[in-house]
This record gives sequence, C-alpha cells and structure tokens, in this order.
Amino acid sequence: MFDNALNELKNAGLLEDFNGLVKEQGYASSEAWADDSGEITLAYLASSMEGKIPSRASIEKQLAQVDGSPLPAASKEMMRNMLQGTLSMIKDVEAVPAGDKKLIQPYVQQIEQRFGHAHQ
Repeated sequence: MFDNALNELKNAGLLEDFNGLVKEQGYASSEAWADDSGEITLAYLASSMEGKIPSRASIEKQLAQVDGSPLPAASKEMMRNMLQGTLSMIKDVEAVPAGDKKLIQPYVQQIEQRFGHAHQ
C-alpha cells in the first residue's frame, strides 16, 4: 500500500518533496518511511483484530462455494480475488510478532482518535 503511494507521488512529480519531508522527520528515505509505516499498520491491524480474525478454513470454504456456484465468471473472479485478498491479509496479520503488537498498544487510542474510530 505504501509502496503504491510512493509510486503515485513519483508519477505526480512529488516524490522529491515527500523525500524532503520524511528526512526532516528522521527517515533516511521515503522507502524507509514506507517500510516502517507498513509494519506499524500491520501491527495495528493485528492488535485490533485479535480474536476477530476469521479462520482460514472458513475463507477457503467460501472459495469452494464460489467455485461451485452458478455465478457468472466475472462475478466469481471478483469474489475469488476478494477472498484471496482476505486470506493474504490473514496471513500477514498472523505473522505479526507479539512484540510488535505489544509495542503498538500504548498508541492505539491515539491512532483511532486521529482517524475518527472508537476503540472497542
């Protein structure tokens, strides 16, 4: 996600300006910022989704149902892509180290307030 954002900035001719901003904040480069931002985002997701992550088996069952359904091919592909994306996200979230989730905990409320979400 953050790599895509950097590509968009590059395409818009704004990457050098952005590099300057992230360097002012102590990052060596926009790529370093993107790496850290991705890790923080995954840690936040893993922390906030703890105990709420659907099982891989249930998603795989849904995939099988889509494959066996009479839906048009385009609809099947769209649903398969969505479910495959969910499986990928589950894999990424499950791989977040417990230490990263613990590190993010003191900041969860601030993050959610910044983005207008209430912590549940």
